[in-house]
Amino acid sequence: MPTVTDAWFDRVYTDPLYLTLYQEEDSARAELEAREARSLCAPPEGGWWLDVCCGFGRHAEVFRRLGQRVVGVDRSPLMVRRADQRAAAARLDISYVRGDVRALPFRDAFCAASLMFDSFGYFENDVEHDDALRSIAMCLITGGTLLLHLTNREQILRLWTGEDTRVWNGYTVHRHYELDLAAGRYRWRQEIRGDGRQTVWSFDIRLFTAAELTERLTAAGFCDIRLYGNWDGTPYVLDAPYLIVTARKAAFRELPGLAD
Repeated sequence: MPTVTDAWFDRVYTDPLYLTLYQEEDSARAELEAREARSLCAPPEGGWWLDVCCGFGRHAEVFRRLGQRVVGVDRSPLMVRRADQRAAAARLDISYVRGDVRALPFRDAFCAASLMFDSFGYFENDVEHDDALRSIAMCLITGGTLLLHLTNREQILRLWTGEDTRVWNGYTVHRHYELDLAAGRYRWRQEIRGDGRQTVWSFDIRLFTAAELTERLTAAGFCDIRLYGNWDGTPYVLDAPYLIVTARKAAFRELPGLAD
């Protein structure tokens, strides 16, 4: 598994406080998100689905209940343990493994793969993001579909706010945001107070434009790239809440420069 020295995502997603804050709220959205993701990908019933960066398994559980055979992969041992616990409690046959999106341990096995909830864009340089897309492509069968679910970059820029404060499950969460337009990155410092403790997390996410994603997906071996602005399949526009991308793993004859 690739290693990253003191990476922010290793600190945040191995902290049990993350589950305390967000597990309930994130789970409440998962049913709609996973159902619509499956509708957009249209995999064969019973086909294998790879849920990459699966977290504590909320989407994988829905995919399984909808009839897909599911493998979930996450880098965080905490998330994989929690996902296993949830699947056992719900009597769902889901396989969870610890792994890194840049070097996934599968080949030509899945008819669909997903990265949900802004799980793409975590790395320091775009070579690593390209590695991640190529790694997922290798996991898919020819014609298999990848779905990326991201916040709409243009909405973040349009509705920009420097800071905000919310209360989650008895904890006060204050966020201070920064935008690095030159690097295309979105960073924030998150201060969490409650239960007699104070915790600080830092996030650093690459914000891709639709054109950048399309170019990278094409280079990674995908075709038939489609952009949506919401889970109901509406077009991707300035005011859309999300950038949802589906792309199909290209056959050899469909790769750029090789088609007739």
